[in-house]
Amino acid sequence: MLLVFGTYDLGLAPPGGSVSGLTMTRTKLLQQGGVFARMGRTIPTDTEKLARLTDALDSTMRNTYYPDAILGEKWVHRWSFMRPLLKFTTVQGLGDYVLPPFVDGLEGDGSFESTFGWGPILIRGDQVIRRLRQSVTDTGPPRLAAVTPIKNSGQTQTRQLLMMEPKPDQAYDLTFRYNLSPDALTALNPYPPGGPLVAEALLQGMRAALDLSLNDRIGEHQVLFEQRLKAAILADRRVAAPEYLGRATDPYAVLERRSGSPRGFSDQIPSLTVYGTEIS
Repeated sequence: MLLVFGTYDLGLAPPGGSVSGLTMTRTKLLQQGGVFARMGRTIPTDTEKLARLTDALDSTMRNTYYPDAILGEKWVHRWSFMRPLLKFTTVQGLGDYVLPPFVDGLEGDGSFESTFGWGPILIRGDQVIRRLRQSVTDTGPPRLAAVTPIKNSGQTQTRQLLMMEPKPDQAYDLTFRYNLSPDALTALNPYPPGGPLVAEALLQGMRAALDLSLNDRIGEHQVLFEQRLKAAILADRRVAAPEYLGRATDPYAVLERRSGSPRGFSDQIPSLTVYGTEIS
């Protein structure tokens, strides 16, 4: 049971309406796919033709939102727009919560939407929560949390269970950052995550998926898709990167100055380098 509490919508819309005109939609992608597949620009009513376009669209979204590592990197990119905030209200005495289907795990520690001075809710392994529950029965503001998958019966998609300790002694408004599991596009939900940032990648990905499906080949459209995907990833990193990371200083020197008892640590800011170049 998740009780979501609201936020204030500033109501600032683009000049052309509530959605940017550069954003791709399900209709546009199906139309462009139909043109590429020589079915015409009108979305087909034929079941088989529509299924072929829809399958290509679903494949495109999976390839876009779960990309391979680029530029020889070890880790894959995580899109900034697929890490939104989950806000919900706990229930007194209830420590376990089945997360919504669109939540594919949590990222980072949780926080309280209050001014009582409670610290963060630290994410730990589920074994930590289980061990505590063997010996501790206290309730109070949750201090620790864990996410573990629920056994999949094959009738629904995999869901995640949020476990918290201690169990809440009252209703608390909590916030966690989570990894979004995007839904397939439908007529009622036509907008893919990411907006104009990934629009061209989705378009080229649609063509690449159809090229593979219709012609059984990986050709120039796959190359174009990878180029546009790489460009979108680099742009997303610029959007998501904070302008200020905090002051670069020696933590031991800070402790020295606060305690007034020097212990031989330098109070100078240490040398920092970026790609081998020292910065000041």
